[in-house]
Amino acid sequence: MAEGLRVLAGIDGSASAVRACRTAAAMLPPGTEVVLLVVLSYELDPYTLLGEEGPETGEMLERVTDAVEAAAGEAREVLVGTGFPVTVTHRFGNPADEILAQAEETGPGLIVLGRRGLGAPKRWLLGSVSDRVMHHAQAPVLVVS
Repeated sequence: MAEGLRVLAGIDGSASAVRACRTAAAMLPPGTEVVLLVVLSYELDPYTLLGEEGPETGEMLERVTDAVEAAAGEAREVLVGTGFPVTVTHRFGNPADEILAQAEETGPGLIVLGRRGLGAPKRWLLGSVSDRVMHHAQAPVLVVS
């Protein structure tokens, strides 16, 4: 993999997402920039659903910050602990759509996902998010079970 590689990892706090980050850490060259993307529900900030900025109350910001930290915490520790520069960001909306939008905007060389996240029934071979991203992404996608 080329120097200056940027990786986008869609994470949700699930064990599968953490395994995906561990796998990526084992195979990526040193210095790879990793962006951890957490996609949040509009319930945390309903104004984003309207395309508006709502009143930034301390309570709302705290809920968003707590949700992002809960989803990113362990994955970030894994990657930072193995020496990778990590940025955590978040978006609101449908996870697959937002991962694809983030990838289109930032042009990663690789997208990393867990096979099944928090909401997927065990009977599915792939989770719906990983399946959709894998079929629509312009970058290679690593799906880890």
